[in-house]
Amino acid sequence: MLLTGWLAGCDAAAPATAFRGAAQCGDGRVEDGEACDLGFANRPDGPCRACALPRCGDGVVDDGEDCDEGEMPTGRCTAECTPVWPRQWTRTIDQTGFDEPVIAILPLGGGDFVHVGAGPETANGLRTVEVTRRTAGADVVWRSVGSADTSLLARAITLDDAGTTHVLADSGDPVEDETAPRLWLVSVSADGQVRTGPLTSSNGAAPVLLGRGEAMVSDDGGFWVAASYGGPGMLWRTGGEGVLIGEAVPLPVTARALASLPGGLFVGTGTREEAGAVMRLDDEAGVVWEVASHVARGEVIDLHWDGARLLVLANEVTGGDELAPALRPTQIRVSALSGDGETTWSTVVPGAPREGRALAIVDDEVVVIGRERLPASVCSDNLCPTRPWLGTFDAATGQARRSWLAQDVALGEGTAVAVDDDAVLLGGGSQRVFARPDGWLVRASRAGAP
Repeated sequence: MLLTGWLAGCDAAAPATAFRGAAQCGDGRVEDGEACDLGFANRPDGPCRACALPRCGDGVVDDGEDCDEGEMPTGRCTAECTPVWPRQWTRTIDQTGFDEPVIAILPLGGGDFVHVGAGPETANGLRTVEVTRRTAGADVVWRSVGSADTSLLARAITLDDAGTTHVLADSGDPVEDETAPRLWLVSVSADGQVRTGPLTSSNGAAPVLLGRGEAMVSDDGGFWVAASYGGPGMLWRTGGEGVLIGEAVPLPVTARALASLPGGLFVGTGTREEAGAVMRLDDEAGVVWEVASHVARGEVIDLHWDGARLLVLANEVTGGDELAPALRPTQIRVSALSGDGETTWSTVVPGAPREGRALAIVDDEVVVIGRERLPASVCSDNLCPTRPWLGTFDAATGQARRSWLAQDVALGEGTAVAVDDDAVLLGGGSQRVFARPDGWLVRASRAGAP
């Protein structure tokens, strides 16, 4: 009776719209102002979204799109839904050891480049340094392994005018009765011929140079080499054969980065327990100026002098005093200094704890590569889970332009970045596969670049 009375109040002959009300998205009917309407099947990532068809700019990556940032652009994606730095290829480098498979990349011209890192272990278990030359298409031209009568760990790399790649390496641990690792020089010619030998003194007082290799840079047919020896640092100038020229220069703290300029060099220092400094030295290693606390606590990790300004990459400790130094959270600081040491700009990258490893400059952009700590991750006693991170900054103002995570690498870090003469970006790093790191390489060019 009650149901009949309710039905009696309806006009069965009235059109459906009489009780449906005004047209609305989601009613299953395509009406004015709607491109589609699937009713309950409408969904943000489906074929019909808010009664509109998929399009570039709706925030969903569809077939034919490489990226889509919607109405909240970060600068990583163009208006055509293609990445600002589209990848040309990505390659994985299989490794068998536990050391960094890619520590540095150097462009050679014509699209070719070399990358340096840990090589295969020898038959008797010694670690080696591997230098690989590849074409623009990632094909291997040659691969050379520097070995010695002791294990070697690659630490830094430079290229001389003859196209020879020089790698600063050390034995990793003290050898025999020595109190620090030995320093070695691995040199590989443009055609892959390798020569390995220790860095030595010509006066015989200390025939083999000791320390943990930190940085090196070419200079007038030789090199400046920085190493740490316990707490303090040491700076040497050597000839092309790795023989010391003049006296060793003691530094109060560890030198992490070097950059040369006519008549001198820049030095970046610091640890996660001390202030990070930047200094300029003359060609006799005398101090011209010093920015003593570029970061209050942290390390200046890379330097690049472009002839007019010094670009500085530093990792600034933000807390975690109760943790081991390697686990303390850091933020990336990128700065530009004049040749006189005046700060032109300085930018901090906000957000998740990040650590920069290398920088490069291309046209009007500074490119930084490093790693970002995984959200809500739990650190072990000596390792925090991270993923590779890249960011770019306006070279004139320091304004952060864009940042992104390396595709195809879920767990690992970025350790090397370079830009060739055609403004093509070369990056590399490691990816964790269980306990061991494999290497990865990527080649990308900015949208519109060759």
